[in-house]
Amino acid sequence: MSSPNPAPRPEPEARGLSPFRDRIAIGALLALFVVLHLPVMVGLTRYHVDEHYYTDAAIRMVRTGDYLTPHFADGTPRFEKPILSYWAIAAAFRVFGVRVWASRLPSLLAVCLTLWFATRIAGVLFRDHAAVWLTAVILFSNNELYGAALRATPDALLALFLTMSALGFAHLFFGERREPWVYFLAYGGAGLGVAAKGFLPPLLVVYCWIFARWSLRFSLRRLIHPPSMAVGALAALGWFAAIFARHGTAALSGFYTDQVGIRVGTTVSRVLSNGVSYLGVLPRDFLPCSLVLVPALLFARSVLGAEIARRRRSYLFVGGWYALLFVLFTAANLFKTRYFFPAYPLVAAALASLIVAAVRDPRVAGWLRRVAGPAYGAVAVLGAAVAVAGLRLDRRIATAGAVWMVAALALYFFTRRRGFHTRALAVGLMLALLVWVYDLQVRPVLSLSPVPRLVACLRAARPTRVLGVGVEARYLSGIRLVSGGLYRPEPVSEVPAALPSGTLLIVSGRRRAAAAAAGYSLRSCGFGYRKVKTPEVLDVLRGGSRDALLERHRKPFYLAEGPNP
Repeated sequence: MSSPNPAPRPEPEARGLSPFRDRIAIGALLALFVVLHLPVMVGLTRYHVDEHYYTDAAIRMVRTGDYLTPHFADGTPRFEKPILSYWAIAAAFRVFGVRVWASRLPSLLAVCLTLWFATRIAGVLFRDHAAVWLTAVILFSNNELYGAALRATPDALLALFLTMSALGFAHLFFGERREPWVYFLAYGGAGLGVAAKGFLPPLLVVYCWIFARWSLRFSLRRLIHPPSMAVGALAALGWFAAIFARHGTAALSGFYTDQVGIRVGTTVSRVLSNGVSYLGVLPRDFLPCSLVLVPALLFARSVLGAEIARRRRSYLFVGGWYALLFVLFTAANLFKTRYFFPAYPLVAAALASLIVAAVRDPRVAGWLRRVAGPAYGAVAVLGAAVAVAGLRLDRRIATAGAVWMVAALALYFFTRRRGFHTRALAVGLMLALLVWVYDLQVRPVLSLSPVPRLVACLRAARPTRVLGVGVEARYLSGIRLVSGGLYRPEPVSEVPAALPSGTLLIVSGRRRAAAAAAGYSLRSCGFGYRKVKTPEVLDVLRGGSRDALLERHRKPFYLAEGPNP
């Protein structure tokens, strides 16, 4: 394979840091990423619907010592997903205790490592320090990455191991290293990815082999490394062999149904709908960075063309992987944008390289400087409007708006005479602050969780057993987490005629009448909110009653003591 052409000397507008300072700056960015996430990950306001599958199973593992078979909350074995995510959460519980933040700690650490590996991929594929730095900033402020770090689900681990594997293959294809650790990254990462979530990592390996043979004209013998391939296969298949030995084909069929069975059988209209919808996912998830390509296409098409030609195979490597995922998920019978998240580290590296090339053109750089003021101004105006509205709605919302306004003005005046490196960081910080402040100050107003209050009531009552009727699974799971596993409420479909001594019933507002009719004594214990619609908020801002709005959307919960049998 011929060596890549030497990169031209960067213009001052897009010059990056030295390699050593680059690593220090990215390390500081990762530390800030952790600091921003810690106060958000301790609460339940940003709770993903799938988290309870993994936290419930992990709590049971810690309690029973059975780490081989994951279970639903009711004790039924759960084979839909492989074991590694359960083990990661169970390990965090063993070390730190059963806590909400402990359940999410593996995801936060995995996302940090993913960001780091993505910057290494940018360095190997595009060989530009400015692109390496911008890759870190893009992912630091990416909402999908932010959300994955706050979910006790396999998404973050899958992204980490796929990025590890892609980095290994990138070294084999475009780097100058053939050491064993590179092969272990490629195949070991893929094997761990299978153990985390399923079939995507083997697809990446197959894609890389095809890419090596078709695009790079590699002899496939260069990709064969028996020790790393054996380790990858063991990581991928070890748990499946053990679970098959214990549970037989039922375990494998459950995994197959989740990974393939329920996702096939779509219609042509659904495929077309998925395809059209997915076309907008990538530009949306990488805003505002994706907008930089607009002036680049207007003023610097020749610059972009030269950059793509210079690194044609690198862009083809990234684009081919994303295109494969696009075809795969478009053909499925469901629509979920987060399925593309594992490809985002590579996409961010390619986007960063294109932006760095584009801003070396004075016209593109000038356009970006001219729009910076209005963009920060728009955020400041938005913050001011939210602050004023918050004075009528809730002081926490007013605080969020004020922080957004002050941050936008401060970042603009601090960076307007700075270089590309600092201005890129400022944009990333502004985007991260928008989401972070929203999660800390606004989301708790709009999506109050009843779990802390319910746990406090249970601690005061000290029941030996807890049942829940009409209570969502996420709230029951939250009780298990917040109580440290002390209370493990069991769902029941109907209000029992009677309760054994020491047993309490959690009742939703919709089942309150049935419980009262059955002779239960009820006391109010916590509430949540149904989703508030935008027109209702506007009505409050025009003079309507905030308290009346909240009362209409309140979802009360009750602790019920029933007649003994």
